[in-house]
Amino acid sequence: MDGIDLKGNRHLLEYEKLKEEQTRRIEFRDNTRYFTIAAIGLVAAHAVDSSYQLWLAIPWICTILGWNCVANAYKVREIRSYLLPVMGFPWERMQPRRRRLIVIDELTFVAPSVVALALFAFAKNIDGRLWLLVAIEGVLTIWISCEIPKSADVHPLCDTKVLLGRILRGAGALIARSDNDDERARQPIVARVPALAAR
Repeated sequence: MDGIDLKGNRHLLEYEKLKEEQTRRIEFRDNTRYFTIAAIGLVAAHAVDSSYQLWLAIPWICTILGWNCVANAYKVREIRSYLLPVMGFPWERMQPRRRRLIVIDELTFVAPSVVALALFAFAKNIDGRLWLLVAIEGVLTIWISCEIPKSADVHPLCDTKVLLGRILRGAGALIARSDNDDERARQPIVARVPALAAR
């Protein structure tokens, strides 16, 4: 094929080794999705029954396992990119349905984090110190959402650095406002309402 005798050729041996590694990484990537779904279900069940603070564990799970999935996707893409021009195997041009995989990964590793952070934000009697953790998890969620399409060689619509800068500035403003609200809540009612003090 293209002047290459595959039988007994070192290219065939290299191809087989690389395809074996690629297959292992694809299997690991797919299993990461299943493990993430199982872990989210377990944590969510406990969060509903016991403490709303457990919702904050889900973004960490999604980010860590999501990055494992993305890292393996990068390696799979590198192997495919090497096999195509260097090894000269034309069937490597057959790509998976990338956009469908992107949607699956976004639903697996990003959507649960967004839902968990929203459920936490709407909970009552939230410790103000936890908002910093919420801000960090929000940044990580946006970051992994941008890395997923990049790993599939489909450039995201967002510029990661610019978007993260905006999120960090917004998170800083949110934390400052939360601290001011907490300080105001600790003040006596007379100090907060000068009209009452005048009476």
